[in-house]
Amino acid sequence: MAFTLQFEVGGDVQLSRELRHISEGVKDFSVPLNLISRDFYEGQRATFEAEGAAEGKQKWPALSPAYRLWKDQRFPGRPLLVLRGNLSKAATDPKAPGAKHEVSKVQFRAGVDIPVNGWNLAALHQFGTRRMPQRKVIQLSEPQKLRWVQIFRRWYYELVAGTA
Repeated sequence: MAFTLQFEVGGDVQLSRELRHISEGVKDFSVPLNLISRDFYEGQRATFEAEGAAEGKQKWPALSPAYRLWKDQRFPGRPLLVLRGNLSKAATDPKAPGAKHEVSKVQFRAGVDIPVNGWNLAALHQFGTRRMPQRKVIQLSEPQKLRWVQIFRRWYYELVAGTA
């Protein structure tokens, strides 16, 4: 029986890998999921520091000239996706207000819930709107996907199967 490592954001599957070597008898994946959680937030911090362009991902689209002028006057020096900092804090720190974070024996869940006028601010950026380009708040890089698969493989072979 195979185990599937999957990560999705609002229906967008960003990672789906079948790991055939993981035994169906394993019931507690909390150790590798906690390692993946740590890597996820490290990746999120790198993404915000690089305005989207961490580990080979594309930089987030620039602000419109009118919004750039408004933001520079009211919030000078703030990078993309950072106005007051609520979104970036919730996306990079699992304990921040608005952060959704859970690690169980079988699942790692992370997200951001910052309500703005009845909408989730993270979702507005993640998927874009008619007036705002898409700036993915959560997007796994290819190196990150490989690290997550390796985390599971190492954990299984070293700790569960007892082989090196």
